[in-house]
Amino acid sequence: MTLSDEHIAKVRSLGLLGAGGSCLLYAVLALIQNRPDPMLWFVPLAIGVLAAIVIWTVCFIAGRGAAQAASDELFLQITTKAQRHAYWIALSMFALFAYPLISGMITWATGFAAMGTITGAAYPLLFVFYEWRDA
Repeated sequence: MTLSDEHIAKVRSLGLLGAGGSCLLYAVLALIQNRPDPMLWFVPLAIGVLAAIVIWTVCFIAGRGAAQAASDELFLQITTKAQRHAYWIALSMFALFAYPLISGMITWATGFAAMGTITGAAYPLLFVFYEWRDA
């Protein structure tokens, strides 16, 4: 069985969903538990690296033509939109977390851990959302 550009797109979506989902899960658990280390710190990293390896392997097996076809104009539009919106999400974290941090509702370490992992989750999850919505 040969892999097509559609297979690459599906694997890419699932890989980014896993990587973004693990970052978001880390942030949610940190906020719920009010601890900066709700799980092992390397779990989101390991899932992200595993996703990258799987995506790269599928692209390598599928061949150059399928890999180039998987990064077509729609892919570039979705990437650009996800990057734009992820930037604004990252900036909004400072405003959203200002009051809980200053008032002591959450600790500074927990706030920064949650803000960092939400920022890390924003692009992959937005990419998957836009890709599934526009497909």
